[in-house]
Amino acid sequence: MKKLLLLATGILLALFTFMQVDIVAKADDHYSIDKYIVNTKVSKSGNANVTQKVTYNFSGTFNGVNNIIDLRGSGGGTDPEVYIQQNGDTRQTFELPDADVSNVEDWLTIKNSGKKETVKVYNQVTDQKVTYIYKYEIFDLVKSYQDTADITWKIIGSHWEVPLNNVRLTVQLPQSKISKLQAWTHGPLAGYTKVDRKNGSVTMSVDQVPKGQFVESRILFPNSVTPTNTNTSRKQIKPTVYKQEKQWIAEANQTRHLHRFASFYAIPLYLVLIVVIAGFIYYKWKTSPAIKISRLKEIHHWFEIPD
Repeated sequence: MKKLLLLATGILLALFTFMQVDIVAKADDHYSIDKYIVNTKVSKSGNANVTQKVTYNFSGTFNGVNNIIDLRGSGGGTDPEVYIQQNGDTRQTFELPDADVSNVEDWLTIKNSGKKETVKVYNQVTDQKVTYIYKYEIFDLVKSYQDTADITWKIIGSHWEVPLNNVRLTVQLPQSKISKLQAWTHGPLAGYTKVDRKNGSVTMSVDQVPKGQFVESRILFPNSVTPTNTNTSRKQIKPTVYKQEKQWIAEANQTRHLHRFASFYAIPLYLVLIVVIAGFIYYKWKTSPAIKISRLKEIHHWFEIPD
């Protein structure tokens, strides 16, 4: 009986190990980000106007949200205008001193460290969807080299604590019909980058960006697209960029191959492992010395009273 119990336990343990492959750990957070959209319009001076829309789905009561704007690789930015879309209404919220907020429905604080801008929006919500809109300007986003103009920017930083779903990032240049427009995106391997040379835009889209992962865009185009840009360099960077991106592509392809291998072979390997474990336990059970139980002899009962 003990051997049968051991056999069943081994099989269940193997099945549990196999099932763990497809189990996704659920975070303790009671909110999700259902949509994340960033539209960036680059000017001829190399600056950019950015509109960022983040849609939260809250489950429970929350007092607001945090947003960190990454300014690295640029000349800084303006304090954002913040709007809240809630209950079918859109309203702007403002930064106010703490002493004046007792009767204010929502307000915000902004802290700029040069490399990043931290925006805290205080807005109490309970069990609903709310979209927060941030509008700001980034200075010197474009850098003009001798052989090309370049945008290297982490559109999504690595500070998010939950996955970002339905992500769409668009960079619109101030000119159309750019035949030498090129773009690369560093981030989730499942993402897609569309280079629209006719309209002079680059669109990056991905179903989900995991928490803690950044999305960086690198865009090259002729200096004539941003003719009044004053953020310049005498260096030539195209050969360096091509070399770096070639290495990124090779590493990404290698990772994709590993993922494909895991997808096609992991399940069969686990099935084989289950069979091997079950077979080993059965073999040990059959070949181990059995506990012999003697059969009781039949006992005759005599119910007559003896003489």
